Amino acid sequence: MTESRNRHEIRLYVHKLTVGGMLLALALIIPYFFHLAGGPSSGRVFLPMHIPVLLGGIILGPFFGAIVGGLSPFVSSLITSMPPAPIMPFMVLELAVYGFVAGLIYHTFGFHKPVAPFIQLIQKMTSKSVSVWVKRLESVIITLVAAMVFGRLVYAGSLYLLATLFEVKGANVASVWAAVSTGLFGIGIQLIVIPPIVLALHKGGFINGFFVRGKKTT
Repeated sequence: MTESRNRHEIRLYVHKLTVGGMLLALALIIPYFFHLAGGPSSGRVFLPMHIPVLLGGIILGPFFGAIVGGLSPFVSSLITSMPPAPIMPFMVLELAVYGFVAGLIYHTFGFHKPVAPFIQLIQKMTSKSVSVWVKRLESVIITLVAAMVFGRLVYAGSLYLLATLFEVKGANVASVWAAVSTGLFGIGIQLIVIPPIVLALHKGGFINGFFVRGKKTT
């Protein structure tokens, strides 16, 4: 029994490592083509690196989500100089939080289940009966919004510390708001693109980072 469980855990770890590597590769490739097509400013507008990171948290959980989020801007900066070195540490923190919070809320708090606890509470309060897939959609959207909020808070906090400790000009609340307002279009894309992908993975039986043969979640 123990040996079988150990084999399962090893297989799960390998699957998560493989999927995490694929998402990390996407987090490097997608922004590169966006920069080629639209120039350096396209990254700040469309936020292409964020999509694989958020998917990493939702699919793989908080640990691997944080790793994908932290490594993506770091490796990209080393290979392509995007993001630039002065911005890279802040993006590492922000995207690591994105991946971690997305995984924490979706998996640890039970939002990956057909009826997440928070959605169940809303349903009781509003006396509304909705389909399982609508509930899943709501769960994914809540997860994304929470991850974005916490990620931006960490980004703002790190800039505040930089400005306070080292008196760096331009590292202030205004720069955070500028980054948020510039990336509103990208945030909209994330909220439109990611939920259908997650729902499709659920429907196809993609559970906790790997496919389970012959089994589909409902």
